[in-house]
Amino acid sequence: MLLTSVTTALVMLAGLLVLAPWENTEGGGAAQDGAAQGGAAEDDGTLDEPPHPQFGEYTFEPGARHECDVDRDADDDLLYAGYSRSRTDLVLPDTQGWTVVEIQCLLEHHDIAPGAVDGQYSWATDRSVRRLQDQAHIAVDGIVGPDTWRVLRGQEEP
Repeated sequence: MLLTSVTTALVMLAGLLVLAPWENTEGGGAAQDGAAQGGAAEDDGTLDEPPHPQFGEYTFEPGARHECDVDRDADDDLLYAGYSRSRTDLVLPDTQGWTVVEIQCLLEHHDIAPGAVDGQYSWATDRSVRRLQDQAHIAVDGIVGPDTWRVLRGQEEP
């Protein structure tokens, strides 16, 4: 009985520690490469990210699919699809935005089908992220953070 109560308390505490620190309370701290801090989402699930220089603000359009053209950057030797330069932003399931499109393109590049490349971090994208994490022997939690970005960007093998 005591062991069950302690286990339940630890699971709840771990959940709070995982979710709470990613909220951006300082109003727009910059992440690596000058990208906006991701992970924190608006009420509609849209990531708090700057407008894309070519595509503008992210807006979900049902049925829309984004093209994926992944190339290795000559300057830093990392993989990019052109939708986000993030390497550290935390991206959680049930969010949407250009950074999610980038994740989906990079998953496709690694031959792990994320479902539609539409910017929606859906169950299919979550499943693909978890598969990539498992193959790379990193924490399998469905959260795209620094370790997962290293694999997506081609710094480590999946």
